[in-house]
Amino acid sequence: MKFPDKVIDICKLLNEKDAKDIVVCNTTKMKNVAEYFILATGDDIPKVKELSDFIEQKIQENNDEFGDYFREGYAQSSWVVFDLDNLFVHIFTKDEREHYSLQKLLNEGGNVFTLKRIISDIENRKKREQKQINKTKTVKRIKTKEDKK
Repeated sequence: MKFPDKVIDICKLLNEKDAKDIVVCNTTKMKNVAEYFILATGDDIPKVKELSDFIEQKIQENNDEFGDYFREGYAQSSWVVFDLDNLFVHIFTKDEREHYSLQKLLNEGGNVFTLKRIISDIENRKKREQKQINKTKTVKRIKTKEDKK
């Protein structure tokens, strides 16, 4: 599964700040208001605020990539949502995440991906691409040697 760069970037930022249980729900086949949902957990309300502040700062710094956004829930900070057009980022406390079970609601036959799996897929894709590049270079070298004869 290939994800848009902004989905991967947000996941990496959350991971960088030690968010827990980061998953991406690909909802492109569902009739939702967004194509992707990122879900992450903070240990407590101060951690959720810290994660939210960090994500908001990065969104503002990279406005050309992320564009306009809306943030909701910061006052209570047990569940903060960022609306980035076709991407929603949900940052919960553990209790809120368990209570609302959004991941179960959005799960439709294998459309939920952990950050570990996403990173593994990216690395595997890069390896395959590098193999293809190396194979192409080898073919060109062989042709070049044959051409000289």
